[in-house]
Amino acid sequence: MLGSGWLLDRVGTGRLIPYYQLPMVVAFAWFAIAGSPMSALVGLFFLAMTAGANATLPNAFWAEFYGTANLGAIKAMSAAVMVLGSALGPGLTGALIDLGIGIETQYLFVAGYFIFATVMMKIGIAQVGHTQSDRSKG
Repeated sequence: MLGSGWLLDRVGTGRLIPYYQLPMVVAFAWFAIAGSPMSALVGLFFLAMTAGANATLPNAFWAEFYGTANLGAIKAMSAAVMVLGSALGPGLTGALIDLGIGIETQYLFVAGYFIFATVMMKIGIAQVGHTQSDRSKG
């Protein structure tokens, strides 16, 4: 949290938020290949990096890009989506295991999803950046 807060002040939310979940990619890829519980500690380290950044970055991003007037509604919606995902995740994982898709394979798909999310955030931030600069010109 301290590192992400410091970096947030130096780099800014728009430039940092697309990449803050990349340690999660390393974490889930590592979980897919970890051979022992002690080896999984490496993955937990990278998972903790994203969890710490998640405590600082999203709130600053929402306030900067959407304004503080909408912050409560945004946080409520994100909490609802998180609860829904937490409810659906175990059932989905179990169903995939029943279909023969092992947890290690699922971890690789989760890592791929985080890469996809990073690319989508980068594209979204770039679009907003162009929109804001276009508004300032005209």
